[in-house]
Amino acid sequence: MVQITSQDLKNHQIDPSHINLSRVNISLRGESQPVWVSGSGDSLKLVFYGEPANSVYTDNNVYILSTSSPTTTAMAELNAAPGGGQTASYFTYTIHYEENKVYSPLVEEGDHWFISSLPAGQSKSFPINLMDLVQGPAKLQFEVWSSTTAQVTPNHHLIIKLNSQIVVEDKWTGIGNRLLQGDIPPGILKEGENIVTVEAPGDTGAIVDTNYLDWFEIHYARSPEIKENSFGFYAAGEELQFNGLTSSVDVFDITTPAKVARLSGINAQNQQVSFHTQPGNHFWAVNQAGYAKPDALDLLTATPDIRHPDNNPEGADYIAIGPAALLEPLQPLLDLRKSEGLQVISVPLRAIYDQMNDGFPEPEAIQKYLSYASQSWVRKPKFVLLVGDATYDPKGYITQPAANQLPVFFVNTVYGGQTGTDVFYTITQNEQKPSIALGRLPAQNQDQITAYINKVLQYEHAAGQEAWLKAVLAVSDGQDVEFKDEATTFLSQLPAEYQSEAYNPPSGETGAGAVIQDKLNQGKALIAYFGHGSINMWGKDKLFTVDEAKSLKNTRLPVFVTMTCLNGYFIHPKVESLAEALLWVPGGGAVAVLAPTSLTVTSDQARFREPFMQALFTQKVSLGEALLIAEQKNIESTTELTEVQKTFLLFGDPALHLK
Repeated sequence: MVQITSQDLKNHQIDPSHINLSRVNISLRGESQPVWVSGSGDSLKLVFYGEPANSVYTDNNVYILSTSSPTTTAMAELNAAPGGGQTASYFTYTIHYEENKVYSPLVEEGDHWFISSLPAGQSKSFPINLMDLVQGPAKLQFEVWSSTTAQVTPNHHLIIKLNSQIVVEDKWTGIGNRLLQGDIPPGILKEGENIVTVEAPGDTGAIVDTNYLDWFEIHYARSPEIKENSFGFYAAGEELQFNGLTSSVDVFDITTPAKVARLSGINAQNQQVSFHTQPGNHFWAVNQAGYAKPDALDLLTATPDIRHPDNNPEGADYIAIGPAALLEPLQPLLDLRKSEGLQVISVPLRAIYDQMNDGFPEPEAIQKYLSYASQSWVRKPKFVLLVGDATYDPKGYITQPAANQLPVFFVNTVYGGQTGTDVFYTITQNEQKPSIALGRLPAQNQDQITAYINKVLQYEHAAGQEAWLKAVLAVSDGQDVEFKDEATTFLSQLPAEYQSEAYNPPSGETGAGAVIQDKLNQGKALIAYFGHGSINMWGKDKLFTVDEAKSLKNTRLPVFVTMTCLNGYFIHPKVESLAEALLWVPGGGAVAVLAPTSLTVTSDQARFREPFMQALFTQKVSLGEALLIAEQKNIESTTELTEVQKTFLLFGDPALHLK
């Protein structure tokens, strides 16, 4: 239960004496929440039930407090005066254990974060402390995700013990979530530390049997002795009596969060409180010291209205979106695009969250904003530049906040499971395909932005007649002949004025990185790679790596097009992708990179690459526009091609043209 006081409001320049208490409203995603308003002026208190967010991107719910709402959704009162029935000797209490330490992209639905993996033949134990234990019903629930399957049936077997006694044993088949649960026999639980052990016997005959441990709960009978200032519980009978009170206590029925009610008529005397309840309902008891404060209390970013930008009231051609601090060093690029005749605006991310998405830091907020701009502005957006890094760990389980500056949409893929995409940002309302040219600068700090902007300015001011601006290099992985064939086809499709060069290091080559660096130093307008790839390198032979990219000193800056896997997997919280390394190296590396966040196959990449390159070289459009054309091509085609279209992203300025 969360409490906001008059002093909290004063700290944000809100005078509680001027508040009309009949117009106070607290909302969650546009839905009014029950609020208990007590006192007035300097004694004003607002109480509501706060719960974790149901969001992939944050655990923190965002509640919006308005003091000028038409009406207040007052919290209902339930008469809980004791009725003289039998008083329950316990209430049901729940201990929940969950740690988010291990990430798996292969989960198709549900949670991707787990306590640990548990291969066959191993076991894991967890200590759990119980207090005020009394005789009564108890239950254990354990959620796991099975990541493997096999020909034999069943192919999973787990045993869950409590204090060395078997409570649950289960066998099943296939990949997916599994809830193991069972009643805990009397005499197994004990006061203080208890040990929950999960064993994987490995006796099914399956070659591989691996489960991921998600969470577990113990529901047990607890003595009605009050020791905490705030706690939740489930009623075990129609009459409850708490003992040991040192101050007054408020009790709330939170069974239905949107209809939270405060219990009235409670009988409190001699350090006891008695009340009537509905068996099985969920309640929260709290004394004055136990009310929670919001994790943060801040003013809503309501002005200026981003729907109608002050500097360009009819709209804009080019929109830069990101945290305010990362937009600052972007200004020289925006000035350049403005000098070319584009209407340009920059929009702080916080304003988009607050005005388009009820304060929630989710990518849908930007999608809604761009949808509004595309439908309502006279001047429709043509280019969008997203500024800020993202991660598959947006809630920060193992990641520092700098890794999640601007979120990414998540998408499931055939070969790699969950990955990130920016394409959905520009699939606006009522559209089935992207409609705006988009690029991203996955920066964590201002220095990275500055390094990149300096390279763009250097590139844009290069003389258009320099020979290197017509030189194209295709590098192919010698591990498979199809890669060399793809490189050859690519070079054969270049316009006649381009000078093409192929480099096909044989399988096992150890010096390819030095050769590629030398060719970069000679100057190339575009470098394309065809072959195997991972997050931080080309090829199984480490043909070109992040470390080599970071050491580049080439002053002639190419565009990189990587027809491979994972070079653009910028959402890894601890590993820098090759695309990022090429962007951030000062004075060298790349001026833009087209790279994938996923695993896809060569044939599908080729079907995507051809319209991209044709648009780039024949139609002479910008990089972002060429990518947009490739994303829109054959949109009703196979799942695998669609995944290529969703996961090949442009890292760089979408308005940049090949010189």
